[in-house]
Amino acid sequence: MITRKVVGHQKSRTKQRGQSMVEHIIIWPLLVMLVMGAIQLGLLYRAKATLNHAGFIAARTGALHHGQMGAMRRNLIEAMFPIEYHAVAGMEYAAVRKAWTGERCAVQTSEGGPLIEVLSPNESVFNQFALNQYQLEPCGLGESCPQGGGFRETPEPYFQIPNDNLAMRPTEVQTVTVSGQSSSMNIQDANLLKIRSHWCYGLEVPGINKIIFKTIESLDGDLSIHWEACLDKTKRHNDSGEWQKYFIPVSVDSVVRMQTPFRLEEEKGADVCNP
Repeated sequence: MITRKVVGHQKSRTKQRGQSMVEHIIIWPLLVMLVMGAIQLGLLYRAKATLNHAGFIAARTGALHHGQMGAMRRNLIEAMFPIEYHAVAGMEYAAVRKAWTGERCAVQTSEGGPLIEVLSPNESVFNQFALNQYQLEPCGLGESCPQGGGFRETPEPYFQIPNDNLAMRPTEVQTVTVSGQSSSMNIQDANLLKIRSHWCYGLEVPGINKIIFKTIESLDGDLSIHWEACLDKTKRHNDSGEWQKYFIPVSVDSVVRMQTPFRLEEEKGADVCNP
C-alpha cells in the first residue's frame, strides 16, 4: 500500500512539471513593463519638478523685466537644460548651456518649442489699469539732471500698469476678463504676474514610452495647441532616425508679484528669445 502511494505521488509531480515555467513566461513580461513604467514615471516626475522651478524662474524674470515674453522664454529654456543634458560638467557646462539655449530659442512654439502663456495681466486687465507714466533714466555724460541728481524722466511716457506705492493706491475693484471668465480685481491684484509654462518632454524608456504616449493621446480627445506641437515634434524626431522618443506636454502655473511696471508690448505675442 505504501509503495502504491509513493508511485501515485510521483506520477502527480510528473504531470505538474513545467507549470512554473509557464507561469514565469506569463508574469515576467508584465513585471518588466511595470518596472520600466515606474522608471519612466520617475523621470517624468523629475521633469515636472524641474519645470516647476523653471516656471518660477521665468515668472521672476518677467516680474523684473516688465513682463517681456522674450526674457521669460529664454530663462525658462536655460532652467530646463539639466533635463536634456546629463553628462556635462566643469568648464564645458556654461558654454554648452549657452549654445543649447540659443538653439532652443530658435525653435518656434508650433514646432514643439517651449510656450509661455501670460494669464494675467492680460489685455483686459491692462486696458483697465494701465496709465501713461514717465520712467527715470540715468543722465549721460555732460547732461544736466534736475537738482544735480543722476537721473531724469524719460522724454516719452510708457503706457503701463503702475507698480509704485501700491499700498497707497486706491483699492477699488474693477470687473475684468481673465481666462475667459469675469473676475473682480484691483490694481494690487493686477500687479500679480500669472504665467503658464509648457514644455514638450520626451519619454525615453523604450516600449513603455509609446504606450504612455498613446494612452494620454487617446484620453485627451480635444488636443490643445501645445499637444499638436508635441505631436509634430515627435514625428519629426522619430523620422530623423534618432533614438525613438515620444513627446508629451508638461505644464505648470507660476505667480509672482511684479517688481517693475507691466507693459503690453507688441513683442509679447512674438515667439522670440531675448539674449
